Amino acid sequence: NATVCNSTIVNRPIQDIIISGWDSVRPTVLSVSSDNSSASYTVGSDISVKVTFSETVFVDNSTGNPKIELETGSTDDNATYISGNSSSVLYFIYTVGSGDNSTDLQYKSTSSLSANSGTIRDNSSNDAILTLPDNGSSDSLGGNKAIVIDTAGPTALLISCSRSVSYTHLTLPTKA
Repeated sequence: NATVCNSTIVNRPIQDIIISGWDSVRPTVLSVSSDNSSASYTVGSDISVKVTFSETVFVDNSTGNPKIELETGSTDDNATYISGNSSSVLYFIYTVGSGDNSTDLQYKSTSSLSANSGTIRDNSSNDAILTLPDNGSSDSLGGNKAIVIDTAGPTALLISCSRSVSYTHLTLPTKA
């Protein structure tokens, strides 16, 4: 949308052009949280991860689905984008896998959000800045929720005796 003011098109320069709707500000991540309760989760549990942006964003995942790399123990796992297009909140889902463990679920680093060959942009086609809040800050996943991932089975202790005991004389009560 452009409005031309104080201009003559024939043999004269256009003096003022006002362009409305131009936006050069890129969307940024404000916070990361979850709709899941602060609790302990095990294999097969689905954990939602929601990323709130500074403005409405549009996701094109036709060439790749956005993801967030999570710190889940010796092998890290991803939360993958599932919804939120044309909104300021994008939703990701992480399904707890065998061997995943975390005392307070968090993403791997501030650069863990990836468009993964897709795009996350605002209405003016500005690519979003995908930097996440510092781990542990009040706007991070771990700062907002206390989600424990525990897939380790219980540990049984083996108790044994080193001496055998035998009873050679037992006195049993008699029935009266």
